[in-house]
Amino acid sequence: MYLTQKNQIRGLPVRELKALGELCRLSKNLYNVGIYTQWQYYFPRWETSLLRVQLSLL
Repeated sequence: MYLTQKNQIRGLPVRELKALGELCRLSKNLYNVGIYTQWQYYFPRWETSLLRVQLSLL
């Protein structure tokens, strides 16, 4: 399974290449914000449920 993909893009004007680079950077940032938000939401709940399981085993 590939987690990243690298493509060679040729023949585009400099302006379009810069715009494409900017879109790639912004999409990466948006992905990272989504992952961070999910982590902030689920981590406290996961930690609490893990503690409950550990206490029930005692």
